[in-house]
Amino acid sequence: MELPKTPPARSTLQPLGVQICEANGRLAAILNPPEQGAIAGLTFAGKNLNWLYVAEGGKLFRRPAKTTGAPVDTPIKLPKPPL
Repeated sequence: MELPKTPPARSTLQPLGVQICEANGRLAAILNPPEQGAIAGLTFAGKNLNWLYVAEGGKLFRRPAKTTGAPVDTPIKLPKPPL
């Protein structure tokens, strides 16, 4: 499954995996966890923040993303949510 192309408002860790939500709160995608177990954390990283890293069970997994993460120290303007 591909990540949405617009920046998500949030992503949450659930037993099903990583839930990606649109800016209006609507569920856009659920990424399956790489292995059975609890996901400890996730972040976007890489030169253009276009890699999604997930820590689980003492291991680190990554996957390419068609969207980019937002730098922590730089404010961004989210797109207007569709109604």
